[in-house]
Amino acid sequence: MRKLFFLTMTTVLLGAFANVYGQCTESEMSPAAGVPHVYEVSVSGDGYNVDGTTGVYNWYVTKDADNLLNGAMADDSDFKAIAGGDFSAYNSTADDPTTTHKLKLTWKTEAIASGDPYFLVLKYTGSNGVCNAMNMKVMKIQPLNQFKLNIVPVQDEAGTLFDAAKEICAADVDGATYDSNDHKVIYTYGENTLYYKITASGFAGKWKPLIKLPALDGAGAKQKYVSAQWKDAAGTWHDFENLQQDGSEQALTSADLAEIPTVEGTTPTQDYIVRVIIDNERFENLSGQDIEVATDGTYGGADATVLKDRKDDCSADEDAFGDKGAIKIKARPQLTATSGVFVEEIH
Repeated sequence: MRKLFFLTMTTVLLGAFANVYGQCTESEMSPAAGVPHVYEVSVSGDGYNVDGTTGVYNWYVTKDADNLLNGAMADDSDFKAIAGGDFSAYNSTADDPTTTHKLKLTWKTEAIASGDPYFLVLKYTGSNGVCNAMNMKVMKIQPLNQFKLNIVPVQDEAGTLFDAAKEICAADVDGATYDSNDHKVIYTYGENTLYYKITASGFAGKWKPLIKLPALDGAGAKQKYVSAQWKDAAGTWHDFENLQQDGSEQALTSADLAEIPTVEGTTPTQDYIVRVIIDNERFENLSGQDIEVATDGTYGGADATVLKDRKDDCSADEDAFGDKGAIKIKARPQLTATSGVFVEEIH
């Protein structure tokens, strides 16, 4: 009597997340970089042992669509197989418990950057009591860039959200001197510190933060940027490089890489605080001032510049500095002498 057996392939996602962005759902068939996935099969049929370890479970990855049976193996720099415990050795033909019905893979940024599909192949050979019979099945896997950035204004370095209007007060006047030559007063208007929270998600690993600062309204009055930094999860502040301490619009790149941790069973997500300090110098700010900071980011490769953050639906790369958040510095009170005359001020 002919013996038949069947392979049923199932998949288990570790670090699973149903992305809120609709068309951009991370899964074992569309994995993000750095997210572990378990690929699993079950064996059934007359006479076959179904304990998950008996027989040979030969797992391998190929990109050779024309020869899935014997094609060249995919470069293992594109993924990492995690063996041991319940998880099978990769590309092993050993007839012992080191090959099992579960394979654990983490896909790397190189796989996403290639843009190619990958084929995960399982060849199974097992005894049915009469002979050793073989079968094989294939999964098509397309790693996707699902890196997202979002930036929102916050009140402080703890990341406290604003209740309603995203507004802060102008800094107090911190200096006033009389110039006896010009017979005028020089006022200085203190420093404002602004905070923004960047949320990075969609892959696990290191990435390069970038921000764009707007031109300051008071640039002609020498209002200027003092510093621009971001804080990591450990509380360490990092500089954005090449800050021009003037009031010009400028795009800045971090001197250091940020990291989104790998935590099995959760969405790869990490928050970072951005702190921007502005010296108002002689800019009085009587009309209010919006400070809109934009963020951007890249990852992959030796210098973390191969891949860019994506639009919400993963249809394309996000526009350069397409994620923005604004804080309004409220105008300070205007004072008018209704009796007497104020000394003219130097701007």
